[in-house]
Amino acid sequence: MVTKTELYALDLRPFTAAIEELDGQLQANQDKLDDIAHAKETIASGMQGQSAQAIIAKLDTLAQRINAHMTMIQQTQAALTTYRTNKQRLQRDVIDYVDEAELDAFCVNNNWIVTPSNTFLAAVSPAYLVAKFIDASGRQMILSMLVSTFE
Repeated sequence: MVTKTELYALDLRPFTAAIEELDGQLQANQDKLDDIAHAKETIASGMQGQSAQAIIAKLDTLAQRINAHMTMIQQTQAALTTYRTNKQRLQRDVIDYVDEAELDAFCVNNNWIVTPSNTFLAAVSPAYLVAKFIDASGRQMILSMLVSTFE
């Protein structure tokens, strides 16, 4: 299971960099398509006959392959974007839950164990301790589910 330190330190910026790199690949492929379109225009205006048709057909085939490659890049980009967005949201859910617990006088250790904070334990009468430990147990279950979902 991921630790609190690992979850808090998780840096998803490499996903953003990969998504941006894919943008660059899309632009490069679009430039190639533009070059192919220009080449086809040049051939159509300067050549005639079967040779011109054969070259244009080969250029059309190349353009189809580039379009297929661009589709694969876009699908990969969408998957990375979805993964990054979901991971960020799940990370934020865990962090928000821990912050809330800590504001409510609980301590969450590196292995996600929820206990009443030492400050609370030192300041409260024994009558409130049982209720606080029961509350900690309930929070422990919820936090475990949140961390498990994050993983």
